[in-house]
Amino acid sequence: MIDVTENSVLLNWSASTDVDNDTITYFVYFSNETNPSFNGTTTNLNFTVNGLEHNETYYWYVVASDLTSNQTKTETLTFNVSLSNNPVINIISPNSL
Repeated sequence: MIDVTENSVLLNWSASTDVDNDTITYFVYFSNETNPSFNGTTTNLNFTVNGLEHNETYYWYVVASDLTSNQTKTETLTFNVSLSNNPVINIISPNSL
């Protein structure tokens, strides 16, 4: 799941578990190339990427690791960015206050 605001995106994913109860670290790969490059790590279930550009397609995946020998990669996901959408304006009349 993703949440795009302004020129940034909040990437979200489901938690991984470890049979030894080790802490899981998530390695985030993200770019506008079909083979995303490493972007950062987190122990959270989300990661913010800034600097999105209008009319670009972005690709991302996450590798969950217990930092020993166990790791799992998600599928590569894509999304398109349009930063020129018209705003939604709700008109509030004085009678509805």
